[in-house]
Amino acid sequence: MSNTSAKRAPKRDPDPRLTHAFDEARISGGEDLSLWDTELEEVPKQVWSFKNLKSLDLGSNRLRSVPQSLAELGHLKSVILVNNPIEHLPNLPGLMLDDATLFRLRSQIDRSNVTGLVVSGEIHGLNKGDWLSEIHSLRNLQELTIGDWALSIGEKHPTPTKSELLLIDSLSDFPSLETLSIRGRSMPPPNITRGTLET
Repeated sequence: MSNTSAKRAPKRDPDPRLTHAFDEARISGGEDLSLWDTELEEVPKQVWSFKNLKSLDLGSNRLRSVPQSLAELGHLKSVILVNNPIEHLPNLPGLMLDDATLFRLRSQIDRSNVTGLVVSGEIHGLNKGDWLSEIHSLRNLQELTIGDWALSIGEKHPTPTKSELLLIDSLSDFPSLETLSIRGRSMPPPNITRGTLET
């Protein structure tokens, strides 16, 4: 055995979840690719082989940055990046972020590119007014999710925070909003008004 072959790292088999995701995307025409929760630390190079890709879901991974070269995918309209420890975000249209990423990277983000937001109810170091103003700056917001992505059976659902209720009360401020999802929250009766929320 030569020294060269002894130093080679063992060949790893591709992650079956990724193989399955790429196969699913090819079978369905290559317009939608979901790599949700596949423990990615970088965007796989295979993504660029999907020339007709319109929607890319990279949520719940370990991504710290997203390459600007995703913009080369000319048909790409939606990039889901929720629940990633992102430190650098390129200028891409159709971003769906979580509020922690929005607030952490607010100096890097072109707000007109954010079309989806997941709000956890935490304010992340901002007062309620600044938190709400930051979200209202997303003039192209089309999809808003308030609450947790996953629920546990038998778990008592929390009531919305005052900040979440203020956001719900101000939905008319989002003219482009198409989808509202409220997950894992026990909602109050619909007759609550802004005046009762500010006490």
